[in-house]
Amino acid sequence: MTLCRMAGAAVILLALLLAAPAALAGVVKSQNPYWFQDTYTDTTSVDIPATSALVDTAGTGTVTLPFRPVGISFDPAGTHALVSTLDGIFAFVYDGQSVVPVTTWNLGGIAGTTGVSWIDGGSAFAAATSGEIAVYGLVPNAGYTAVRVATARFSGAVGLAPGPAALLTAVLVATAGGATILEAQGTALVPASGGPAGLSGNLGVAATADGAVAATWRRGAVQLWAWDGSAYAAAMPWDPPAPPAADGPVVSVAFFPGSTGLGGGYWVLTAGGRLLAYTYGPGGAVPVPGLSTAVPVSPDAPAAIGAGWPAVPDSVGVLYRKRGGGTRT
Repeated sequence: MTLCRMAGAAVILLALLLAAPAALAGVVKSQNPYWFQDTYTDTTSVDIPATSALVDTAGTGTVTLPFRPVGISFDPAGTHALVSTLDGIFAFVYDGQSVVPVTTWNLGGIAGTTGVSWIDGGSAFAAATSGEIAVYGLVPNAGYTAVRVATARFSGAVGLAPGPAALLTAVLVATAGGATILEAQGTALVPASGGPAGLSGNLGVAATADGAVAATWRRGAVQLWAWDGSAYAAAMPWDPPAPPAADGPVVSVAFFPGSTGLGGGYWVLTAGGRLLAYTYGPGGAVPVPGLSTAVPVSPDAPAAIGAGWPAVPDSVGVLYRKRGGGTRT
C-alpha cells in the first residue's frame, strides 16, 4: 500500500509499512493476486522490525508484503484500518509513528472475503464473501471481539461502502448492475429502497463515512450520488470528466475528508496510474491539482484505493495487483 500525503503541489510519500502477521508469513508470493506496496522517498521511513517482507529503503524503496489482500477500509473516526484478504480480515493501527498489526481481535477466521468496509461511523464493519454479506459489531473484550449481528445471502458483490447514516446499520453493496442498500433488521440484512440507479458494467462503490455522498464507476466514467433523505439522487454536476484515454480506464474511487479546507472531495484512480482529485464546487466538480499525482504502474498494476489514516491528512492507500505470473522481487 502506498500512502501519499499531498501538500500544495508537493508530493510526500509516507513510510507507513503494514507488517504481515505471522499467520501469513508462509504464503507464496507467486500465488498472490494482490499485495501492498510502500514507496519510500527518504531514510526517515518507519520500518516495522517484525515484518517478513523484503525491505529496501534505498533507491525506490519498494516493499512487498506476503499478503493476499483484496481490499482495505480506513476507520473514519479513529486510527484503524481493516484489510480484507483471501486468508481473513486483519486489523492495523496507526499510533502516529508507525503501523502495527492488531492481534487481539478475532478477525482471522473471517476467511475468503472479497471486500470490507467500516460502517456506522466506524462502530461496525461489513464483509463480503462469494455468497454472503455480513455485518460485525465490535465488543470490548481484551481488545475487541467481532460478533456477527446481521447477514444476507448475496452473490456478485464487487465492493462495499458505508450506507446512509439515517438508516440503521446500512451498507452499500456494489454489483455489476449498480449498488444496493442493505439495512440491518434484527439479524437479517434486508434490501432498502433508494439505492443508486442501475448501471450496466458497474465496477464498484465508494462513499463518505456518513454515506451522504456515494460514487459508482465504470471503465470510462464515474457517477456521483447524493442522499436526499430517502434515496440516492444523481449529482451530475459533481461527476468528474472522463479521464483521458491515455490514462487508461477508471479502476477505483475513494473520498477524502474535509481536512484540505475545501469541504472534502474524492480521488479517481486510473489503470494508467493517474490519481486525480476533485472537490465539490457550486457549479460542479473542481480539480484539485495539489492532491493529484501519478502512482507507479510497473511492474505492478494499481487496482484500488482507500482513504488514508485520519491522523495523516490527505493520505490515500493504493492497492496493487500483480501482472502475469512469476514472483515479485
